[in-house]
Amino acid sequence: MRPKSIKKDHLQTVLKQFSPISLDQLNSTMSLMERIDKKYILTMPQLDEMMDKLKDDYYVLTIKDISLFNYDNVYMDTEDYLLYYQHEYKDATRMKVRTRHYVDSSLSFLEVKHKEGDVTRKFRYQIPVDQAQIITPDAQEYYARIGESFNSGFIRKPLSPSIATRYQRICLCSKKNDERVTIDLDISVRDMRDEKAKRHHLPSFAIGESKSNNESCASHTTIKDMGVAEAKGCSKYCLGVYYV
Repeated sequence: MRPKSIKKDHLQTVLKQFSPISLDQLNSTMSLMERIDKKYILTMPQLDEMMDKLKDDYYVLTIKDISLFNYDNVYMDTEDYLLYYQHEYKDATRMKVRTRHYVDSSLSFLEVKHKEGDVTRKFRYQIPVDQAQIITPDAQEYYARIGESFNSGFIRKPLSPSIATRYQRICLCSKKNDERVTIDLDISVRDMRDEKAKRHHLPSFAIGESKSNNESCASHTTIKDMGVAEAKGCSKYCLGVYYV
Protein backbone atom coordinates (compact mmCIF):
# COMPACT_ATOMS: atom_id res chain seq x y z
CA MET A 1 0.00 0.00 0.00
CA ARG A 2 1.30 3.43 -0.91
CA PRO A 3 2.03 5.57 2.16
CA LYS A 4 0.12 8.79 2.55
CA SER A 5 1.66 11.78 0.81
CA ILE A 6 3.48 14.31 2.93
CA LYS A 7 1.05 16.86 4.33
CA LYS A 8 1.91 20.14 2.65
CA ASP A 9 -0.90 22.47 3.75
CA HIS A 10 1.37 24.71 5.83
CA LEU A 11 4.10 24.54 3.19
CA GLN A 12 1.69 25.76 0.50
CA THR A 13 0.69 28.63 2.78
CA VAL A 14 4.33 29.61 3.34
CA LEU A 15 5.09 29.44 -0.39
CA LYS A 16 2.48 32.13 -1.01
CA GLN A 17 4.45 34.44 1.32
CA PHE A 18 7.50 34.35 -1.01
CA SER A 19 7.84 36.85 -3.83
CA PRO A 20 7.44 34.91 -7.12
CA ILE A 21 10.04 34.72 -9.87
CA SER A 22 9.29 33.50 -13.40
CA LEU A 23 11.33 30.89 -15.23
CA ASP A 24 12.68 33.50 -17.66
CA GLN A 25 13.73 35.71 -14.75
CA LEU A 26 15.34 32.74 -12.99
CA ASN A 27 17.26 31.76 -16.11
CA SER A 28 18.55 35.32 -16.49
CA THR A 29 20.17 35.23 -13.04
CA MET A 30 23.63 33.87 -12.29
CA SER A 31 24.77 30.76 -14.15
CA LEU A 32 25.22 27.80 -11.84
CA MET A 33 26.59 25.26 -14.27
CA GLU A 34 29.77 25.36 -12.15
CA ARG A 35 28.99 25.70 -8.47
CA ILE A 36 29.36 24.60 -4.86
CA ASP A 37 26.66 22.11 -3.78
CA LYS A 38 25.52 21.47 -0.21
CA LYS A 39 22.74 19.03 0.70
CA TYR A 40 20.61 18.64 3.81
CA ILE A 41 18.03 16.08 4.90
CA LEU A 42 15.10 17.80 6.59
CA THR A 43 12.08 16.59 8.49
CA MET A 44 8.86 18.31 7.51
CA PRO A 45 8.84 20.48 10.68
CA GLN A 46 12.44 21.51 9.91
CA LEU A 47 11.45 22.32 6.33
CA ASP A 48 8.56 24.48 7.56
CA GLU A 49 10.95 26.31 9.91
CA MET A 50 13.55 26.86 7.19
CA MET A 51 10.97 28.20 4.74
CA ASP A 52 9.59 30.59 7.33
CA LYS A 53 13.10 31.99 7.87
CA LEU A 54 13.99 32.32 4.18
CA LYS A 55 10.79 33.86 2.82
CA ASP A 56 12.00 37.48 3.00
CA ASP A 57 15.37 36.85 1.31
CA TYR A 58 14.44 34.47 -1.51
CA TYR A 59 12.10 34.33 -4.49
CA VAL A 60 10.18 31.15 -5.30
CA LEU A 61 9.91 29.92 -8.88
CA THR A 62 6.26 30.24 -9.87
CA ILE A 63 4.71 29.18 -13.17
CA LYS A 64 0.97 29.64 -13.71
CA ASP A 65 0.50 30.03 -9.95
CA ILE A 66 2.30 26.71 -9.31
CA SER A 67 5.40 26.58 -7.08
CA LEU A 68 5.54 22.83 -6.42
CA PHE A 69 6.64 21.01 -9.58
CA ASN A 70 6.71 17.35 -10.64
CA TYR A 71 9.95 15.77 -11.86
CA ASP A 72 10.72 12.34 -13.37
CA ASN A 73 14.41 11.41 -13.57
CA VAL A 74 16.09 8.28 -14.94
CA TYR A 75 19.69 7.67 -13.88
CA MET A 76 22.04 5.87 -16.24
CA ASP A 77 24.91 3.63 -15.19
CA THR A 78 27.23 0.92 -16.42
CA GLU A 79 26.22 -2.72 -16.06
CA ASP A 80 28.38 -3.00 -12.91
CA TYR A 81 27.11 0.30 -11.40
CA LEU A 82 30.43 2.10 -11.76
CA LEU A 83 28.94 5.60 -11.38
CA TYR A 84 27.07 4.52 -8.25
CA TYR A 85 30.23 3.10 -6.66
CA GLN A 86 32.21 6.22 -7.55
CA HIS A 87 29.77 8.14 -5.37
CA GLU A 88 29.65 5.57 -2.57
CA TYR A 89 33.45 5.36 -2.42
CA LYS A 90 33.59 9.17 -2.52
CA ASP A 91 35.97 9.28 -5.44
CA ALA A 92 37.56 12.72 -5.76
CA THR A 93 36.36 12.88 -9.37
CA ARG A 94 33.07 11.30 -10.38
CA MET A 95 30.24 11.63 -12.88
CA LYS A 96 26.48 11.23 -12.98
CA VAL A 97 24.23 10.84 -16.02
CA ARG A 98 20.46 11.14 -16.10
CA THR A 99 17.49 12.18 -18.16
CA ARG A 100 15.13 14.68 -16.55
CA HIS A 101 11.50 15.16 -17.51
CA TYR A 102 9.77 18.32 -16.30
CA VAL A 103 6.28 16.87 -16.11
CA ASP A 104 4.39 20.15 -15.77
CA SER A 105 6.02 21.72 -18.83
CA SER A 106 6.53 18.54 -20.91
CA LEU A 107 10.25 19.28 -21.40
CA SER A 108 13.06 16.72 -21.16
CA PHE A 109 16.86 16.99 -20.99
CA LEU A 110 19.90 14.78 -20.88
CA GLU A 111 22.11 15.94 -18.01
CA VAL A 112 25.72 15.06 -17.22
CA LYS A 113 27.34 16.12 -13.94
CA HIS A 114 31.08 16.12 -13.33
CA LYS A 115 32.15 16.55 -9.71
CA GLU A 116 35.73 17.35 -8.78
CA GLY A 117 36.34 18.09 -5.10
CA ASP A 118 33.72 20.63 -4.01
CA VAL A 119 33.02 21.89 -7.53
CA THR A 120 30.17 20.47 -9.64
CA ARG A 121 29.94 21.12 -13.37
CA LYS A 122 26.66 20.47 -15.13
CA PHE A 123 26.13 19.93 -18.85
CA ARG A 124 22.82 19.31 -20.58
CA TYR A 125 20.82 19.52 -23.77
CA GLN A 126 17.14 19.18 -24.57
CA ILE A 127 15.86 15.82 -25.83
CA PRO A 128 12.48 14.63 -27.12
CA VAL A 129 10.11 13.51 -24.37
CA ASP A 130 10.06 9.97 -25.80
CA GLN A 131 13.80 9.72 -25.08
CA ALA A 132 13.40 10.61 -21.40
CA GLN A 133 13.83 7.03 -20.17
CA ILE A 134 16.55 5.76 -22.51
CA ILE A 135 20.18 6.46 -23.35
CA THR A 136 20.65 7.02 -27.07
CA PRO A 137 23.97 6.60 -28.94
CA ASP A 138 24.18 10.40 -29.22
CA ALA A 139 23.66 10.75 -25.47
CA GLN A 140 26.30 8.10 -24.77
CA GLU A 141 28.77 9.96 -27.01
CA TYR A 142 27.95 13.30 -25.35
CA TYR A 143 28.72 11.82 -21.93
CA ALA A 144 31.92 10.17 -23.19
CA ARG A 145 33.26 13.38 -24.69
CA ILE A 146 32.62 15.31 -21.48
CA GLY A 147 34.44 12.59 -19.52
CA GLU A 148 37.37 12.65 -21.93
CA SER A 149 37.65 16.42 -21.59
CA PHE A 150 38.34 15.86 -17.88
CA ASN A 151 40.70 12.92 -18.51
CA SER A 152 38.33 10.34 -17.02
CA GLY A 153 39.46 6.88 -18.08
CA PHE A 154 36.20 4.95 -17.61
CA ILE A 155 33.82 6.80 -19.86
CA ARG A 156 33.71 4.43 -22.84
CA LYS A 157 31.78 1.82 -20.85
CA PRO A 158 28.20 1.64 -22.18
CA LEU A 159 25.38 3.06 -20.06
CA SER A 160 21.81 1.86 -19.58
CA PRO A 161 18.82 2.97 -17.47
CA SER A 162 19.32 2.07 -13.82
CA ILE A 163 17.01 3.87 -11.35
CA ALA A 164 13.92 6.01 -11.97
CA THR A 165 13.09 8.68 -9.41
CA ARG A 166 9.93 10.76 -9.08
CA TYR A 167 9.46 13.69 -6.72
CA GLN A 168 8.13 17.20 -6.25
CA ARG A 169 10.44 20.21 -6.18
CA ILE A 170 10.45 23.77 -4.89
CA CYS A 171 13.05 26.14 -6.33
CA LEU A 172 14.17 29.26 -4.43
CA CYS A 173 16.45 32.00 -5.74
CA SER A 174 18.35 34.38 -3.45
CA LYS A 175 17.49 38.03 -3.86
CA LYS A 176 21.26 38.65 -3.67
CA ASN A 177 21.61 36.53 -6.82
CA ASP A 178 24.27 34.31 -5.26
CA GLU A 179 22.36 31.08 -4.63
CA ARG A 180 19.53 28.79 -5.61
CA VAL A 181 17.97 26.29 -3.24
CA THR A 182 15.99 23.26 -4.38
CA ILE A 183 13.79 21.26 -2.04
CA ASP A 184 12.68 17.77 -3.09
CA LEU A 185 9.91 15.85 -1.35
CA ASP A 186 7.46 12.97 -1.92
CA ILE A 187 10.36 10.97 -3.39
CA SER A 188 9.77 7.55 -4.95
CA VAL A 189 12.16 5.20 -6.80
CA ARG A 190 11.94 2.22 -9.16
CA ASP A 191 14.49 -0.29 -10.46
CA MET A 192 14.66 0.13 -14.24
CA ARG A 193 16.54 -3.16 -14.65
CA ASP A 194 13.72 -5.29 -13.28
CA GLU A 195 10.58 -5.32 -15.43
CA LYS A 196 8.52 -6.52 -12.46
CA ALA A 197 9.86 -3.94 -10.02
CA LYS A 198 7.36 -1.82 -8.12
CA ARG A 199 7.80 1.79 -7.18
CA HIS A 200 9.09 2.36 -3.64
CA HIS A 201 8.04 5.48 -1.74
CA LEU A 202 10.70 6.83 0.59
CA PRO A 203 10.04 8.01 4.15
CA SER A 204 8.59 11.47 4.72
CA PHE A 205 11.64 13.70 4.54
CA ALA A 206 12.83 16.44 2.22
CA ILE A 207 16.22 16.90 0.56
CA GLY A 208 17.34 20.52 0.46
CA GLU A 209 20.22 21.44 -1.83
CA SER A 210 22.04 24.75 -2.02
CA LYS A 211 23.74 25.61 -5.32
CA SER A 212 25.93 28.65 -4.83
CA ASN A 213 29.16 30.41 -5.78
CA ASN A 214 30.32 30.90 -2.19
CA GLU A 215 30.23 29.28 1.26
CA SER A 216 28.36 31.99 3.16
CA CYS A 217 24.88 32.12 1.61
CA ALA A 218 21.85 32.82 3.80
CA SER A 219 20.48 29.29 3.64
CA HIS A 220 23.77 27.83 4.95
CA THR A 221 23.64 30.08 8.01
CA THR A 222 19.94 29.46 8.58
CA ILE A 223 20.23 25.67 8.39
CA LYS A 224 23.35 25.63 10.57
CA ASP A 225 21.55 27.74 13.21
CA MET A 226 18.74 25.17 13.14
CA GLY A 227 21.25 22.47 14.10
CA VAL A 228 20.93 20.53 10.84
CA ALA A 229 24.23 19.04 9.64
CA GLU A 230 25.24 18.92 6.00
CA ALA A 231 24.33 15.56 4.45
CA LYS A 232 27.53 14.91 2.52
CA GLY A 233 27.20 12.21 -0.09
CA CYS A 234 23.38 12.30 -0.08
CA SER A 235 22.09 11.37 -3.54
CA LYS A 236 18.62 10.43 -4.76
CA TYR A 237 20.28 7.98 -7.13
CA CYS A 238 22.17 6.24 -4.31
CA LEU A 239 19.03 6.23 -2.16
CA GLY A 240 17.24 4.62 -5.08
CA VAL A 241 19.83 1.86 -5.45
CA TYR A 242 19.67 1.26 -1.69
CA TYR A 243 15.88 1.10 -1.43
CA VAL A 244 15.19 -1.05 -4.50
